[in-house]
Amino acid sequence: MEIKTTKLSIFDGLELKEATFKKQCFPSHFHDSYSIGIIEKGIERLSFDNKEVLAHANAVVIINPYDIHANSYYDNDSWKYRAVYVDAAVMIYMQKRLGIHKHAAPWFPQEIIDDGYLYKLLLNFHETAKEKKQQELYNALGYLIKKYAVNRKISEAPLPNTLKDAGYYIQQNYADKLIIDDIAARYGMDKFKFIRLFKKQTGLTPISYLLLERINRAKLLIASNMPIVEIALETGFYDQSHFIHYFKKYIGVAPLTYKQGISIED
Repeated sequence: MEIKTTKLSIFDGLELKEATFKKQCFPSHFHDSYSIGIIEKGIERLSFDNKEVLAHANAVVIINPYDIHANSYYDNDSWKYRAVYVDAAVMIYMQKRLGIHKHAAPWFPQEIIDDGYLYKLLLNFHETAKEKKQQELYNALGYLIKKYAVNRKISEAPLPNTLKDAGYYIQQNYADKLIIDDIAARYGMDKFKFIRLFKKQTGLTPISYLLLERINRAKLLIASNMPIVEIALETGFYDQSHFIHYFKKYIGVAPLTYKQGISIED
């Protein structure tokens, strides 16, 4: 398993990922940005709330912000992919560049897109020299939005209605020792009702949601060069081994391996 992460200076630190996984499964999770990927080799299995899709070599994979999904291998195979994570604000900016004056970010109904030209545009973006990446990104996102986007408001958080505040509370207090019984009582529910409703509305249990929040925060701290043991404590894990276990579960490699694969392009 290999992961290479590149932080770009454009668009407030755009993140690129290049990875190869073999017989790897990732639990249900979400991204707070658009995940726009290309499959270079093998087949990736993606599971959403009510369906499962296969992404083969040369396919483009689009996952909207906060869409709950799981990834895994298919037929004992490995898969290699590249991805760029794009903030909703960037997509709205791109719409304006295209003359589409709408406040809502675009939404992509197709998770898997078989479009050789789009694949080539995204591959060019990943492979081009850093001084030309911004223009290559404009080319790829412009084509993607014009041809495949529809308009649908994307929530600021994946929690609608009555449990939205509970999700926000977890996000703000992720480093604390949170007890599900206490959170449930905070919102006038017993533990089991809270877990059931939270999962129904988010696709994740409160514990999974908390772990994902901690891992996402840890990734940012790893990029800032903080020592691994300090990151474990800073993000709410009770020891380093506990942190490493869950980091590998959600990211696929140990924190130190992930750190060694990070590069920064000014």
